[in-house]
Amino acid sequence: MHCTPTPSRSALSAISRPPSILVATFLVNIALLLATAVSCSGSVEHEAAATTSSGPPSTCEGFPTDYDEPSLGTVTVRLKNDTAEGRWVAVHGYACSAFTPSEVRIRMASGSCSCSTSPHHVDSPLPAAASFRWLAVGASLELEWDGRALDWTDDCAMCDETVKLCTSAIMRPAAPGTYQMMVGTETTLPPNCKVQQDPTIAKCPPSIGPSNDSTLFCPTSLPLSAEFVLPDQGDVLVEIPIE
Repeated sequence: MHCTPTPSRSALSAISRPPSILVATFLVNIALLLATAVSCSGSVEHEAAATTSSGPPSTCEGFPTDYDEPSLGTVTVRLKNDTAEGRWVAVHGYACSAFTPSEVRIRMASGSCSCSTSPHHVDSPLPAAASFRWLAVGASLELEWDGRALDWTDDCAMCDETVKLCTSAIMRPAAPGTYQMMVGTETTLPPNCKVQQDPTIAKCPPSIGPSNDSTLFCPTSLPLSAEFVLPDQGDVLVEIPIE
């Protein structure tokens, strides 16, 4: 807003008027100049207040407390052992997924809003199968994926009355399209795995080492795969024969 005062028409013609009229005109113009200055001063203060009112939020109000989105359908993976020997099928993993669609991360990862200032601990379980299910000759086994994938969203945390803006890991429906379902299997268990009281279940302790967050699929010696199409919503059956 520009408020440069300009002389009035009466001021420009004042030199041709009598002295009494000249004095009156001079006083009127002084009053107009003062009124203009006050008006401009008020406008500048208002604009300054408007520019300083914006800034980071003072609370986390408005951020949802539950970011996970519901599943839109289940993908059932049906394995059938058509070989002449039994097979161990990986069903859970450490720092990886025992069965997963290609290019989709379905395990939760670190990254939630936290007020901690301690350095990130780089040692964690190495990617490996955590448990197996035994699949006898001619038998079938079904695994389920809820169709959701790991994603990230804006988040907020209150840290000693100070707002911290960050991102958090969430689960939301994966984009529809063509995927490759991967399933890990073994003919014999890894050396550190032990068969449980139920002889069809085996569990394996983790090995600790530097984290590798890029690993999606648990490494196994005999991985299987099958292509499938994930729709916008609805259930899908993926059959993978073991031959």
